[in-house]
Amino acid sequence: MKYGYFSDDAKEYCITRPDTPASWVNYLGTEQYCAIVSNNAAGYAFHRSPKTGRLLRFRFNSVPTDRPGRYFYLRDADDGDYWSVTWQPVAKPFIDSSDPSLGFSGPLDEGKNSKASYTCRHRPGVSVFEARYRNIFAEVTAFVPKGEAAEVWSLKLENRGSTARRLDLFGYVEWCFWHIQQDSMNFQYILYTCRMDQEDGIIDYSLRLWPLEEPKGFFASTGEIKSFDTDRDVFLGNYRHEGIPQAVENGSCANSRAIGGTPCGALQTSVELAPGEVKTISFICGVGDAKTVGVELRDRFSNPEAVQTAIADIDHDWNERLSAFSMHTPDPALNSMGNIWNQVQCHTTFNWSRSASFNEAGGRDGVGYRDTCQDALGVLHSVPERVREKIIWLLRAQYASGAAMHHFQPLEFHQGAHNHQALDFSDDHLWLLVTVPAYIRETGDFAILSETVSYADAGSASVWEHLLQAVEYS
Repeated sequence: MKYGYFSDDAKEYCITRPDTPASWVNYLGTEQYCAIVSNNAAGYAFHRSPKTGRLLRFRFNSVPTDRPGRYFYLRDADDGDYWSVTWQPVAKPFIDSSDPSLGFSGPLDEGKNSKASYTCRHRPGVSVFEARYRNIFAEVTAFVPKGEAAEVWSLKLENRGSTARRLDLFGYVEWCFWHIQQDSMNFQYILYTCRMDQEDGIIDYSLRLWPLEEPKGFFASTGEIKSFDTDRDVFLGNYRHEGIPQAVENGSCANSRAIGGTPCGALQTSVELAPGEVKTISFICGVGDAKTVGVELRDRFSNPEAVQTAIADIDHDWNERLSAFSMHTPDPALNSMGNIWNQVQCHTTFNWSRSASFNEAGGRDGVGYRDTCQDALGVLHSVPERVREKIIWLLRAQYASGAAMHHFQPLEFHQGAHNHQALDFSDDHLWLLVTVPAYIRETGDFAILSETVSYADAGSASVWEHLLQAVEYS
């Protein structure tokens, strides 16, 4: 079965058949905010830490698979028929869009029992989803703007039929408890901590974690809001799921404000499209105060030019990174992997270590010492300044004995006598002797050897002395 193909010119993988044997995912984001997105828009998001900064929920090893995600529902206001912009979760019967004779160019049946057509295009930092159903063409582009702790889903709707259409548009996300293990295990506690609100069309998500700091998130839309829900059980309905939400079926949310329970973000807006007309609406989900950060980002991305500029910035950065290395062999598949996808994977592990994927749930947070040294080797040709920063904080996690901390969390790590060498690993510290020389060979930055760096437990030394001490420890 063929599900898609590589497009090297566009630096994309195009998925033309949505029922892939497993979720095929993309990583969107910066060093602060990461959105993991499948070919059916499922996945989760976190801020700085996949363990303690989890914003959006994902149910691993669940049935149905690949739930939940960022879902966008369209409902025909005249007959009540509804579908999702990605194949899941509504899962309309589909036409395999890899057949060029079907595609998106010709007319499709406008009747209620029509089949749909779906594609997903993953490229570095951006995912684009396309759907066509009953002559409504929908394209949603997902990305994380540079410098922001938020993700944007920009939705373009086009009426390719011969009659005017009235559509209800619903955007939906499900919030997580921030701490992934608490979210999974401390069920009785999470059911009474959320405090949901809505103001000026923006959903405000916060937790009551006294005396701890109260983390905040928001969900906004650039469209005019007709209704909203913040209680998942109200939006979906009892004994229902994301594929058959009660609010979408009814054509309106219930304006629920969850004080406890399971929080979600759901926003409804309406769209009228004349034949041939195109309209664009964006949804923004992120970390921060709804009244300040949420309002600013909603207002900014109300302008379609701002959306295109943000996407162009992401593409430019990735093109620069990928241009630092190229290979040309007789094997096209090897060229695709070496020039694009292996490099993308190297940058992903360099940013987030091995702690967040659809297989690694994010509970094993922080970085492994040897892993991080290896990850740096994969990107030092394209982001050497960031590799230098990571080398320095790896050295800060080396003991005065020359051994290295096998695993540590940079967000919580503090140097001092409280760091005791508990276990001996024979190779962690020796990876410094591979990574630091590789960095110097690539950059010519011999000055790094003279830089003074503190040990994890006590004292300090030059980088050169750190390396000598690693040899001495072995």
